Amino acid sequence: MKKYLIPALAVILLASMILSSCGEPEPTTTQPTTAPTSTPTTTPTTGPVYGGKFTMVRNTGITEVGAPMDLQGGYGGVTYPLWCPVVETLYIVDAADRIVPVLAESVEVASDGLSVVFKLRQGVKFHDGTDFNAEAVKINLETVIAAEVPGSTPLKSIESFDIIDDHTLKINLKNFDATFLMSLAQSGVGVMISPAALTKETTPENAGKDHLVGTGPFLFDSWALDQYIIMKKNPNYWQEGRPYLDEIEIRNITDYTISIMAFKAGEVDMVESIDPAQYNELKEQGYTVGIPEGLAFVFSFRTANADPASPFSDKKVREALWYSVDRESLVFGLGKGTYNVANQLAAPQQGWYIEDYPARPYDPDKAMELLADAGFEGGFKTILHGDIRGRQDDLVALQTYFGAIGIECELDIADVARSSTFGTEGFDGIFQSGFPNWSSFSSWMNVWLSPTATYPTMKFPDNWTEDWQAVKTEPDYDKRMAQMKALLKVVYDEALVIPWMWDAPRYCINSKVHDLMWDAVDINGYFDPVNVWKEK
Repeated sequence: MKKYLIPALAVILLASMILSSCGEPEPTTTQPTTAPTSTPTTTPTTGPVYGGKFTMVRNTGITEVGAPMDLQGGYGGVTYPLWCPVVETLYIVDAADRIVPVLAESVEVASDGLSVVFKLRQGVKFHDGTDFNAEAVKINLETVIAAEVPGSTPLKSIESFDIIDDHTLKINLKNFDATFLMSLAQSGVGVMISPAALTKETTPENAGKDHLVGTGPFLFDSWALDQYIIMKKNPNYWQEGRPYLDEIEIRNITDYTISIMAFKAGEVDMVESIDPAQYNELKEQGYTVGIPEGLAFVFSFRTANADPASPFSDKKVREALWYSVDRESLVFGLGKGTYNVANQLAAPQQGWYIEDYPARPYDPDKAMELLADAGFEGGFKTILHGDIRGRQDDLVALQTYFGAIGIECELDIADVARSSTFGTEGFDGIFQSGFPNWSSFSSWMNVWLSPTATYPTMKFPDNWTEDWQAVKTEPDYDKRMAQMKALLKVVYDEALVIPWMWDAPRYCINSKVHDLMWDAVDINGYFDPVNVWKEK
């Protein structure tokens, strides 16, 4: 068996960022080399103290609150960070997607990958007094599968459950799927809800009160559609001496300017997403700002290379695009020092990041030479597709760089619905998605193995799908990362998908708030409610 084990207070290790996994040796996580940034480094005047309220601003809506199986808007797989103070998962993952147990003290994967044994933490109760045990885990997973919660597809690989004892659960799999392990950590499908609470009939308005009954350090209190969610301290939390805070409120303010005004007025402690200009302005004014070191979003573009008549069917033309982009100027210009240069489809903290990766530096002369060698000395005209989710100045900058080597691009800014058809029905020319790729293992598996987004106007190497399927079904972490690196090297060699920048959401935070660990792991929007505290 492969075993991932952590000592008793696993969540404390998250706070101190001693993220480790046992069993076979795994690669050390490399810290990202970013452009000059500012992360919260204020020294507290005291040690951790009890009491206080932490208020955070969210700018993407609070549309549904409840157990994962209650959510009807497709958000069951992604919005659990909204209420992670209330619920907990069996484990989380670090920035390299290695397992860090929480409610499970260890996770053991059979050498053939066909079973996983969870040793569960003892003495834990849900907020309503129901015992957390193997039966509770089984009920939660069965309920999620039956409700077809978004993000639960990997759970369909479950063949059966064996309850060995109250705190040992064995899950038998039809076939090993590494995204099965990741889905339990990185989406709402893995949160544990009281089985007693799940039996209650409820409505969308009351699902938070009736069903949001977890094991976490805070209790659900109240919420209002697109306004707020309030959570109060759990006096009976299983981890002695935690939490420090009395209350957490997440507020929805969609207007960035109003969000910053509320922050400066001291009405809120944190704004979770700000643009580069706001980041630098707040930094200059002496406010505490930060850029997460655990999460990364990789921006890239791709070409319609399947048609032999297309210029992009020639690798030299695709390489010319790569050499044409001055990544450093984009990073320090558009990103105002908060973007990061990307020469591969990974950030340094990811487990599949390749050290000493060869770069194709900015070289417009070489780009034009490659075009001439491919028979396009005078350049050609094409379309550069984007969508409304992306920054338009990013797209215009790419258009300018391509134009400088003779590839004249007409811009096409699609709405989200139409841009989604580029993956299913194809596109012509060049396409940069406005929504970047979250650089997690599950996200990359979806990129290459999505049953719908097949990019029919793109040509991939022979056995491409089969090779990525082999990555997905490899139970050994080190072997899985090696396979993934080899395939991403092919993407580089063939210039199939061309990265130019990776980014992480910038935020501002009250300097009196400590140990929040915002986005410190590979779970978008996750923070550490157990250990966060606030100076008086």
